[in-house]
Amino acid sequence: MVQEVAVTYWRDFVEDCEDPVNTVQLRDVLIFSTALEREPPMGFHPTPTIEFVDGLLPKASTCMNVLYLPTSHDSYDKFSEWMKEGIIGAHGFGLA
Repeated sequence: MVQEVAVTYWRDFVEDCEDPVNTVQLRDVLIFSTALEREPPMGFHPTPTIEFVDGLLPKASTCMNVLYLPTSHDSYDKFSEWMKEGIIGAHGFGLA
């Protein structure tokens, strides 16, 4: 199923974002997904969720804390490339 593949790619992408030499860091993902630089003291409201979208670029609804993962990639390298492109290109707000 394409969603299971996207989740696998997503897990690998998050791990890669922990590497300090990566162009996209976990902080960038948080800003893209929520428009916040750090977790609020009382937690997120609403709770962040992941949904899936047919397409190449990730999207986010920062008001609702929803990250939309693309499901159209046939390799992790392509998924990672387009995730980076979407996150870097969004300039802090997640509708790429």
